[in-house]
Amino acid sequence: MIALNYGCNVFKFPGFVNLDINPANNPDRVMDITKIKDFYAQNSVDLIHAGHFFEHISWDAGKQLMKDSRDILRPYAPIIITVPDYKKTVLQNETDSNAERIIFGGGEHQTLYSLSRLEELAKQAGFRIYTELELERNPWLILPAGINPKPETWQTSFIAIKS
Repeated sequence: MIALNYGCNVFKFPGFVNLDINPANNPDRVMDITKIKDFYAQNSVDLIHAGHFFEHISWDAGKQLMKDSRDILRPYAPIIITVPDYKKTVLQNETDSNAERIIFGGGEHQTLYSLSRLEELAKQAGFRIYTELELERNPWLILPAGINPKPETWQTSFIAIKS
């Protein structure tokens, strides 16, 4: 089984190939994830997790990466994406400065997402099965103690399944 963790940062998942462009994060593979098709063949990957990754790349790069991810996934394999949701963030934060801090990520975020934008991304990539994932039903709940990137309520988690 091949399970990929895009942009792992410090959240390295056991049993996954943890990918990150920053060697200081000590990933299993240092790489530019937007070039994923150079490293994985079509229909070769069983699961992709992208926690707080897509907002760090441009919309166009995200569209291409979603298409490439669909290509490398096996039939009926999922991609799970968690991003800051700008609509939820604004509604749930009492101050504009707190919402801006979350949304813009200290200048590191390049693209704003919401559930509808994730749906658009999946549809354009050719996914036909996709939906929001309830926060308490995410796969990190099965991770060992100490690895807990559980999202906050201002985030959206999303699953798309290759059909």
